[in-house]
Amino acid sequence: LQRMRGLYLFRIFNDGKATDGTLIGPYKSQSHINKRRARGAQINTKNLQLDGDLLRSIQLGTSEGNQVMGFVRDKQRIIAAAQETPKQAGKVIFTPSDEEIDEAIEAKLRYRPIARITKKIILLVATEFLNNPCSQLSDWLSVTCLPSLL
Repeated sequence: LQRMRGLYLFRIFNDGKATDGTLIGPYKSQSHINKRRARGAQINTKNLQLDGDLLRSIQLGTSEGNQVMGFVRDKQRIIAAAQETPKQAGKVIFTPSDEEIDEAIEAKLRYRPIARITKKIILLVATEFLNNPCSQLSDWLSVTCLPSLL
């Protein structure tokens, strides 16, 4: 998952691209554009990176023996969800792409050739996901847990 997380973060926060590989789009809020300008941040391509909180909130962990990736802070989860609404980008951004998933599987195969591999990888979006059993989370968050790759 570390490889997938790296590609995923680079796609979103460096390239400014949605899951489908298209640009996330322009910044729409004039107040946010002004805030970015005041800090010397670029405004041409939406890369969702101003203070780094959103990026740092996406972490790896385990839940009931499953490897998971998700937001560890509720505030950043809400911001991420808002970015996918029609009012903002209107695109899927915070779901790993097929390429990112394939890279995770290939990396795992290189290091653990007899590992049980599945393509069912998720982006677990949950508050304090590291402390919650995956089965409890799936009851109220519509999430799928990543089967252990070990």
